[in-house]
Amino acid sequence: MASRTYRPEHNAVDYVFKAERGPVVEIAADGYKLSQHVLRKLVPIYEEGAVDDDLLNEGRRNIQNHLQTLGYFDAAVSVSRRNTADGRMQIVYTVNPGDRHKLAAIRVSGNRFFSDEQIRSRMQDQAAGRLFSHGRYSEAYLEEDVNGIERLYRASGFRQVKVTSKLVETYRGDPSLLAIDVAVQEGPQTRVAWVRIEGSYTLRRNNSRRFRPRNDRALTNRVWRTIATRSSKSISITASPMPPSRSLTPQFRQTTPSPASV
Repeated sequence: MASRTYRPEHNAVDYVFKAERGPVVEIAADGYKLSQHVLRKLVPIYEEGAVDDDLLNEGRRNIQNHLQTLGYFDAAVSVSRRNTADGRMQIVYTVNPGDRHKLAAIRVSGNRFFSDEQIRSRMQDQAAGRLFSHGRYSEAYLEEDVNGIERLYRASGFRQVKVTSKLVETYRGDPSLLAIDVAVQEGPQTRVAWVRIEGSYTLRRNNSRRFRPRNDRALTNRVWRTIATRSSKSISITASPMPPSRSLTPQFRQTTPSPASV
C-alpha cells in the first residue's frame, strides 16, 4: 500500500496500492527436448504463481520421474536460474537422460503365502505393459518396494521375513532390456494360539470373538483399544512363544485391578 487518504465529507478512505510485477519468468529444458506444454504440467511454479527453491526442486523431481516412465531410468536433472540484463528470469532444467532401457520383467521367487501377482501389484516398479510402454524403474522405488513387501509379510505373521532384490542387466542378451529379481525368504509364520487376560477384566462371549487377528501385533492393538479406552489403569502386554507350533501366547496383565468389564 502506497498511501491512504481520509475524506471527511464522504466519511471514506481512499487507498492507493503500488504493485511491482517482478521479472518475467522463462523456463526451458536443456539436454532433452520437453515441450512447453509438458513443462507446464511438470513444473509447479505455473500453478502456484511463485518461484522458490522448493517448487523448482519439485519440478526437477517431476521431470526425472517423467523421463523414467519413458525408459530413461538413469536420468539426472539439475536446475539453475539467473536474471538477465533486460529484467527477465531464466530457469533452465539441465537434463542428462542417459541410455534408454526397457524393464521387461519382474521375477519373484521364494514366495508361497502370497502369489507373484499379489506382490507385483504392490510394487512401484512396473514391467513394460499398457500403462508404461518401457516400464518404470528407479533405485529409490526398488528400495521402497522391498520394504513394502516385508511389511506385507510381517502383517500376516512372518516376523522373520527377508526380501532381497537384484537388477539384471542385458536381460535375454539384449543390452536395452532390464529385469528385476525379487527373492523372498518367508520364514515361519507366527499365529496366535490363545489369549489370556489377567486382572479384574472379564470378556463377554460376544466381545471375545473379536480377538481373532492374524498376528500378535494386530491382537495387541485390538485388545489395547478395547481395554485401555475403558480404564485409566496401566496395562502391560507380553507375548510368550510356543516353539512346537510357532505360535504366540499373548498375555495381558492389568497392574491395578479395576471393577470395569469389557
